[in-house]
Amino acid sequence: MSRQLSDRDAFYEKMYFHELAERDRLDDRFRTLLTIVVIVFAMISYLFNAVVIDDVSNVPLLFWLVYAIAVASFIAAITCYIKAWHSQHYNAFPMLHDIEQYIDQIQTYYREQTDERTAMQWTEQAFSDYMRQSFIDHASFNVRANDNKRFWLYYGNSFIISAFLFTVMAFFPVSHTFFDL
Repeated sequence: MSRQLSDRDAFYEKMYFHELAERDRLDDRFRTLLTIVVIVFAMISYLFNAVVIDDVSNVPLLFWLVYAIAVASFIAAITCYIKAWHSQHYNAFPMLHDIEQYIDQIQTYYREQTDERTAMQWTEQAFSDYMRQSFIDHASFNVRANDNKRFWLYYGNSFIISAFLFTVMAFFPVSHTFFDL
């Protein structure tokens, strides 16, 4: 029986650390995406400067429609990325000092209830139960946080791809501005 509990405890501990590692991978993905956001922003800004500021008189309606979709997609992507970054924080274990205080409180309580040997056994069991439940609670919370971040990153990626494509498409109705033949 204790072997099964030990295996289960090891599994819960592994899952907790897996979710922390997943958080780091998601943060790395997010930082990489910021480069793409800057590139798309530069493209949108260039089109705005080249077409709207330099040549306001002869801008076709198709440009405005496609450009507006690109800008809206870009804003949606930024909103999704902000939600991904600030969506949920992670749960971490209590500080070791707090855990030791908890163990001392349990041990003092059990010493008052029974003999020293039984108090030590009950303390160890209570500590084992506490650690197992901590791994379960914290890993479960962190799974939800990671899933929420993945959700918003996925939609942010979709919107940034759309913004890029619509920005490129907005170039075509006004390409005569850039290439006077």
